Amino acid sequence: MFNLLRYFSLASLASMLVATAGLGTLYRESAMRDLLHAGEAGNNALTQVFANALWPRYSAFLGEAASMPSEAIRAHAGTQDLHEAMRQFTAGTSVLKVKIFALDGRTLYSSEARQIGEDKSANAGFVAASQGRAASEITHRNQFSAFEGVVEERGVLSSYIPVRAPGSDRTVAVFELYDDVTPLVARVQSTQRSVVVGVLGILALLYGVLFFIVRHAHRILHRQAAERREAEQQLCEARDRLEDRVAERTRELEASVVAERAARAANARLHAAIEHLNEAVALCDADDRIVFVNRRFVEINAGTEAHLQPGCPYLDHVRAGIALGFYPAASEDPERWLAERAAMRAMPEEPCEVARMGHHLWVTDQRLPDGGTITYALDITQRVAAEDAWRRSQETLLARHKALAGLTRDELHEDPIVAVRRITETACALIDVSRTSVWLYNDDHDVIRCLDLFERDAGTHADGLELRAADFPRYFEALATGEAILADDARTHPHTSEFTDCYLVPLGITAMMEIPIVLSGALKGVVCHEQVGTAKPWTPEDRLFGSALANLVTLSLEREERTRVEHDLRAARDQADAASRTKSQFLANMSHEIRTPMN
Repeated sequence: MFNLLRYFSLASLASMLVATAGLGTLYRESAMRDLLHAGEAGNNALTQVFANALWPRYSAFLGEAASMPSEAIRAHAGTQDLHEAMRQFTAGTSVLKVKIFALDGRTLYSSEARQIGEDKSANAGFVAASQGRAASEITHRNQFSAFEGVVEERGVLSSYIPVRAPGSDRTVAVFELYDDVTPLVARVQSTQRSVVVGVLGILALLYGVLFFIVRHAHRILHRQAAERREAEQQLCEARDRLEDRVAERTRELEASVVAERAARAANARLHAAIEHLNEAVALCDADDRIVFVNRRFVEINAGTEAHLQPGCPYLDHVRAGIALGFYPAASEDPERWLAERAAMRAMPEEPCEVARMGHHLWVTDQRLPDGGTITYALDITQRVAAEDAWRRSQETLLARHKALAGLTRDELHEDPIVAVRRITETACALIDVSRTSVWLYNDDHDVIRCLDLFERDAGTHADGLELRAADFPRYFEALATGEAILADDARTHPHTSEFTDCYLVPLGITAMMEIPIVLSGALKGVVCHEQVGTAKPWTPEDRLFGSALANLVTLSLEREERTRVEHDLRAARDQADAASRTKSQFLANMSHEIRTPMN
C-alpha cells in the first residue's frame, strides 16, 4: 500500500529546504543588486565632484602624461601633487583606490603607482565608460592595496565612471573608483540569515499543521485498504468457484473442438500440399463432378475456368478444351474422342499420354474408395523435347560418323582437290551452314589463299580469293594461336569484326567457325564455316566435327606433299641413272682410246 505519511514527510522536507534556499538566494541577489546600483550612483556623484573640483587644475598635466613614458609619469611632480590631492579628496570616505584612464585605455594615474601605464583598452568596464556608460561590479578581495596600505577581506565595489568636462557632455577621461562596501555586504548577509530563519520557521509551522492532517488521512486510507482487501478476497473466492465451473464446461467442449480442429488442419495441409504440386490434380466425386482442382490444373486448362468450379461435371471442361483446340486428336470426331475419354475415366487402367497444342501431358485417373476419381496430369513437354533433341543429335552424330568414314576411305583414291571439295560439301550439309571454305598460308604466313569455297544454296565451288594480314591484323593474330575461332555473332566478335563492312554485311554472314589446319606441327591454313541469314550458335559437336574435317584436309595435303616428294625422288633417281650411264660410256671410250696405238 502507498505510505502517504512517509512520502509526505520526505517531499515536504525537501520542498521546505528548496524554498528556503531559493528565497534566501533571491533576497541576497536583490539586495546586492540594490547595493550595486546605490554604490554606482555614489561613485558617479563623487566622480562628478572631482571633475568639478580638480579636473580644471590637473587636466593639462593629464593631457601631457598621455604622451609620456610610464616611468616619466610616475616620477613627475604633477603625479605626486595629484596623488596628494586625491588623498585629501577621498579622506574620510570609503574609497580605497582611484585610477584615471586616457580614452585610449592607458592608465595615467593610479593610487597604486606600479599600475600607471597599464593598458585597459580591452576591459569591458572601461569600454562601457569610454562610451559614456558607467559599469560596476562587487567582488570579494582577500587582499587589496588602498590609499592607507594593504587591507584584507574586503567587499569592494569597483566602478568605471566617464569623466565629462565641466559644462559639457563630452567624455574626456575615465575614472575607476574602488569603494569599500564590506559593512553593507555584511549587513545584507545578516539580513539574509534572518530571512532564511524566519521563512524556515513559518514553513516548519505549516509542515506541522499539514502533518497532522496527512496522518489522519493516512489512517483513513489504511482502514479503506483493509476493507478493500476483504472485499477482494470474497470476489476471488467467487471467481474461483465460477472458474471451476467454466473449466469443467470448457473441458467438455474441447474434446469435440480439438478433433474438429485437427481435421480442419489436416485438410488445410492436404489442400496446401496439393495446391503447390507441380502436377495438375483434380478431385471428383462419385458422380464425376469436380470437388477441387489445384493451381497447376487451372494453369494448363486456361480458358476453361468457368467449367472448373466445384460441382461442374469433369467432362465439361474437356469439351470446352476441344472447342478451344486444346486436343488436336479430337478435331476429326470430337464426340467419339470425348466418349473414349469418358470410358477411360470410368475404367481407369494405365496412364496415357495426351498431346495438347504443343504440350504433352502424362494423365493418370485413379478410383477412390468412396467412388470418386482423382486425376493427375504431369507436363512432360520438356522431357519429350529433350528426347527428340537427343534422337536428332544421335541421328546427326551417326550421319557425321558415316560421312567421316566415307571421306576417310575415299581419301586414299581421290585427287586432293576433289577430296577437299567433297569435304566442304559434307561440312555444309552436316554442320548445316551456308558456306564452307579451305584457306592455305603462303610461305611468309602474311597471306591466305582460298583453295576451295563451296556455297550450298548455289551448289558452286570457287577458289583463288586472297586475304592479307595487313588488311585483317586481328584475324591473322587469332589464327596464329592455333586455336579455333567460334564467333556466334561474327560482326561483333573481336577476331572477326574486321570483316563486317567489306565481307560479312554484303554477303549476309552472321556466324563464323574457323578450324586451324596443322601439318607436321606447323599451322598451314584454316577451314572456315559461315552461316548466312539467321544466327547459329556453335555447339561442341560442331567444333568436334569441324576439327575432324580439318584433319581430313590435313591428310589430303600430306598425301599431295608425299606424292610430290615421291615424284621428285623418281626424277632425281632417273637423272642419277642417266648420269651413271653417261659416265660409264665416257670411261669406256677413254679406255679404248688409251689402248689403241696412235698412227
